[in-house]
Amino acid sequence: MTKFNLAAIFVVLTLAGCIHAQYRNFNKELRDYFPTQVGKSNFTLENARDLLYKKCKKVLLNGTTPPEDQYEKIERAAHQLIDCANNIVNITVVMEEIEAASPTGDLDVVLAKYCRKMPLAKQCLAEFNDQLMMCLTPSERSQNAEMMRIVDSLLNFACHQNGEAIALFIAEDGPKCLEDNKDNIAKCMNATFSAYLPAEMPSELPEFVMGPKQCIDMQDFEKCLIRHMETCTEATPAGLIEALFRYVRKETVCQAEIDKTKAATQHSKNSSPMQTMPMMPWSATIFLLLFILQ
Repeated sequence: MTKFNLAAIFVVLTLAGCIHAQYRNFNKELRDYFPTQVGKSNFTLENARDLLYKKCKKVLLNGTTPPEDQYEKIERAAHQLIDCANNIVNITVVMEEIEAASPTGDLDVVLAKYCRKMPLAKQCLAEFNDQLMMCLTPSERSQNAEMMRIVDSLLNFACHQNGEAIALFIAEDGPKCLEDNKDNIAKCMNATFSAYLPAEMPSELPEFVMGPKQCIDMQDFEKCLIRHMETCTEATPAGLIEALFRYVRKETVCQAEIDKTKAATQHSKNSSPMQTMPMMPWSATIFLLLFILQ
């Protein structure tokens, strides 16, 4: 369980940094991990708002709630979520506190302080999600429930025993391993996910669901990422990230889809490609959120 805890904690801290809007430099550094299309895109906050409004209008076309009202509720909830995150964790301060506490062996004190705020983080996220749900399709709502369950589990694992596992993660140079492989990670994402980023702004948002093709692409990215991380001095970081991917696969439809694909490949190398409707993988959803919150 410990290996997964470490990976989960690092992911939580990274996401906290993403949504901390006032730290533009951190966001800029984070973008170095993403496909080159992200940095070159002309996609703006107004574009994101327009696409989200169109989605609400389409989903709520025959509903009792006016799309304009629901969109405003989502926008207010998004601002509240950002304010909540800023009040819970300041990524710069967290890193300074960790650096100061490491030599004295007081990391557990620092981590326990932030883990005590975890219930508030869950509440803020749930309140935002409740508003977002109103503008999701039935299939998206089904996967949204699954995704929220996974996020809740990740947060619980992150603060298992007040987050003591992160001390080991730092000791094993996990963050340094990721930083040293920043360029390689970007190449992995380019090779796997660049096709999902359109050259022109889409006319509407695709469904935020995970299909068979996206599952296979995520596994391809995992293999590429792990291959580079295994070159680090310590073997632990690669094992932690691999455990995280394995957990996500098992908690979603992906493991079953991957198993079916492997079985089909064994029977016939010339099997027809999987048919799937165009969908936006979770990674592309994260890119969209980065644009909105930049």
